[in-house]
Amino acid sequence: SRLELKYMKDEQNIPLPTEFKFMVNSSYLARSTNECMFEISDNKVRKAIPIGDEIHLIEVSESQDGNLLVRFIGPRPSSEEVVEEIIQYVREWFDLDTDLKPFYTLAEKDPLLKQAVHEFYGLRNLGIPDLFEALCWGILGQQINLTYAYTLKRRLVERSIRAKRIERGATGSSWRWRFLDRGMMMPRRCFWLRC
Repeated sequence: SRLELKYMKDEQNIPLPTEFKFMVNSSYLARSTNECMFEISDNKVRKAIPIGDEIHLIEVSESQDGNLLVRFIGPRPSSEEVVEEIIQYVREWFDLDTDLKPFYTLAEKDPLLKQAVHEFYGLRNLGIPDLFEALCWGILGQQINLTYAYTLKRRLVERSIRAKRIERGATGSSWRWRFLDRGMMMPRRCFWLRC
């Protein structure tokens, strides 16, 4: 079914399937402090998403009514079509269109899966919608341990592509974009957007 959008100024609500728990998924995303493509703090995930010639910094969190709240930080999208593409990106990233009911029904009857399903209920198969990032992670993620894999990913992004660095201001409330040349090191208080 097509998502009906109510075009608003700064945010969008995405209805969630019953089998989705934001805290479980954000905890999974926060498994490494060395992640360089998004930031998680205060139970909010911030990520820059390129759509055509536009780049939008979004903040994803759980709304009070239990939906997924996508807030635009900075300039508003130029059209409802851009908003729809951003919402579709988030839906794909958080795997919101996969029906997990058959899996949960099956797992409840399996003695081995039953415990895991209860412990990780609501966890989705989080995707990597960006092809470059997916290819890099598919190769680098096979390294000896995740810490080393994340370090390699950060170094690859820093040294081999032209990227925009998204930095948090000194107060933590403002953000700025800055183009960096290849080989420049970056502080931990920022994340990247490949461009």
